[in-house]
Amino acid sequence: GYPVLVPDLAADPSCAPFMRVAAAHGFRGMLCLPLRDAQRTFGVFVLFLAEVRDLPLEELRLLRDLAED
Repeated sequence: GYPVLVPDLAADPSCAPFMRVAAAHGFRGMLCLPLRDAQRTFGVFVLFLAEVRDLPLEELRLLRDLAED
């Protein structure tokens, strides 16, 4: 139910199961944002990053607002 940013998929052991597929598509990082209504989280909005990087706070806010709309 909360946003998760993984700036470098290769450095996060929890991403190991899908790292080969992610790398084949050029994915280096990801941001996962919950899709919620008043009672529950019903999905996830996943954005993959083509480069290893942190996202600026303003960009994170914008994407969070998009997912919450």
